[in-house]
Amino acid sequence: MSRVSVKSGVGIALSMLFLWLALRKVEWSSVITSWRGARVDLLLLGTGLLICSWLVAAIRWRMLLTSVPHLRIRETFAYISIGYLANTVLPLRLGDLARASLIGKKKNAGISRALGSIAIERMMDVLMLVAITLCLMRVLTIPRPFKQV
Repeated sequence: MSRVSVKSGVGIALSMLFLWLALRKVEWSSVITSWRGARVDLLLLGTGLLICSWLVAAIRWRMLLTSVPHLRIRETFAYISIGYLANTVLPLRLGDLARASLIGKKKNAGISRALGSIAIERMMDVLMLVAITLCLMRVLTIPRPFKQV
């Protein structure tokens, strides 16, 4: 048995174990009832908006990594998707480390360069949130109970 097939077998076995642990106490009748009541149009709209936001993030990350030759937006989109997926199952935003590691190794970009670009991304995100908050504060009125806090 080759080393790759052993690693794959262990990976599949662990995946099955954790799926079973995660799903063993799910009340499937409640899940089905919830899905039947869901609005498909809103689910599709939300999915489309999510994909668009990932595309914008992929374009932005590509712009931050201009020094990496032959890097396409499709590739940065794939790495971003992998990173977000990993962030949903791993603690401490390790998905960002995963995508930095992937692009660093696959594209010879260097993990430190990729991590630096992700740090810049996060700073840009924070600045954008602050700008949006400041704009909204000028337009919206704050309810009285929150003013006292």
